[in-house]
Order: sequence, then C-alpha cells, then structure tokens
Amino acid sequence: MDSKCYTHYLHLVKLEGSVKHDLFVPSRCKSWGCESCRSIKARIVMDFIKRSFAGQTLYMLTFTDDHKGDVLETWKDLGNRWNLFRTWFTKMYGKFQYVRVIEPHKSGGWPHMHVLINVKPNEAKVRSMLKRWRWGYIYDQMEISPTGAAQYVSGYLTKKWPGNLANQMRQETKTRIVQASQSLGAIFSRRSDWHLMNRLVPADERFEYVWDVYKARFINHETGARLVRFTDSFAVESVATKLDKIILGGWSVEAPHVSIEDVESEHVGLIGIQQTLIL
Repeated sequence: MDSKCYTHYLHLVKLEGSVKHDLFVPSRCKSWGCESCRSIKARIVMDFIKRSFAGQTLYMLTFTDDHKGDVLETWKDLGNRWNLFRTWFTKMYGKFQYVRVIEPHKSGGWPHMHVLINVKPNEAKVRSMLKRWRWGYIYDQMEISPTGAAQYVSGYLTKKWPGNLANQMRQETKTRIVQASQSLGAIFSRRSDWHLMNRLVPADERFEYVWDVYKARFINHETGARLVRFTDSFAVESVATKLDKIILGGWSVEAPHVSIEDVESEHVGLIGIQQTLIL
C-alpha cells in the first residue's frame, strides 16, 4: 500500500428525491505502483471488459519484444509501434475494438503487450507484420470469452513487476499500462452522482466525524441513522423518515423518548425505513 493511501477519508453525498445518502470512503493514490490500488483498478478493468464485449468472441494476441537494443528506447517506442500495428490492422480488417495491456518481461524490464480484439485475424499475416516492428519474437493468438479474457488481464495487471527498473521506465515514458479503443469509452470514468463534501477527514478521526454527521440528523428529526462499529471500518444506514422505534439493550423504546446519550450506546439498534448501506 502506498503511504498516501488511507491516510484520509472522503465524505460523499448523494440526493435521491428527499433522501440524503452519505458515503465515507478512504482516499487512494490510484497508482499502478500501489499494490492495494492496483488490485482495485484491475477489478474495474475486469468489469469493463465483461460489459464492453458481452456476448462476443474475443481474440487475445501477445506481442513479445525481440530484446535487442536499449530497453528504455524500446519503452519510448511502444506507442509508435502500437500505432503502426493498429493502422495496418484497420486497413486489413476494418474498424475493431480493443483493450491492450503492457507487462514487463521477468528479466531485463523488456515490455511486451497483450491485446484483446473482437475481430479474428489471420495469424500468419499478423506474425509477419509484427516482425517488421520487432514484436515477433514470440507471437501467441487464442480465441477466448469475455469472462476468460477479463481473468487473464486481471492476472497481468495484479502481477507484481520484477524489480523496479520496468516501473521506473513506465513512469519516465508515461506509458499507459492499460488502454482501450475510444469507441468503448473511458475505463476509469470519473462521472458520479456522489458529490464531495469533505476530503480532509484524517483516518484516526473518521469515527468522530461520522458520529457528528449522524447526531446532527437525529437531533433535527429529519432522518435517523445507525452507526455500526467494526474492528477497522464502519457502516451507516440512512433512514428516510423519523425513526419509529429504537432497540436499546434488547428493549423496544419509542424514538422521541430516547436521548442522544442513549443512542450513542454500543447496544443500540434502530428501526425505520432503511434507504442505503454505506461501507
């Protein structure tokens, strides 16, 4: 986990009619170099592949560099060689959709590429053209389902890179680890119905912050909420209407007769119309 991850929590809010939902999530660095974030990003890519290619037959192509010349220059030339292949492939087979992933070789930091496409190519022709661009050292092609392809790609993305050389070259050359054709849309979409309220809640103060949000709502009697404490996380259940009853120490009590001090007891449970569960 990167040192920037989980140091603060984000407070997000979403309105659905008159119901207000709160979401408290840890901030992340979102870097491929962070083991925790890499795992999350890989799951997003998996879902993207399954949704984008649902019901189709895919073909996975693996391009392996010939390991000649300078490694850094090879990284710098990845984009150019990919564009050459993509232009040639479009002329041969027409428009196609793809997702491509970069993976370093286990030794030397040499990059190679895995490409998912929804058009069946002629293996001999592709192999011949790849050799022109120094990608024909090893060429592999197989037919695969979207689910199988998603699992393969997830394995490539979560695999720990050997040493630090390849990662330094990736950062220096600003190479994208995963990329998709524009017609498929953005893999990591930033559009959301949730709005940021506070991104500066320190991790060690997150429980107190949630309690403050919770108590403000209960006191106003507009909505109620329940805070459930876990070992290292928490959940909040928003309630659309004024609470009917509160379960306190196993006894059912009318909500208006319970004080804030009672509600803060760890033995409290609330009964109402639960709208959302927030983790």
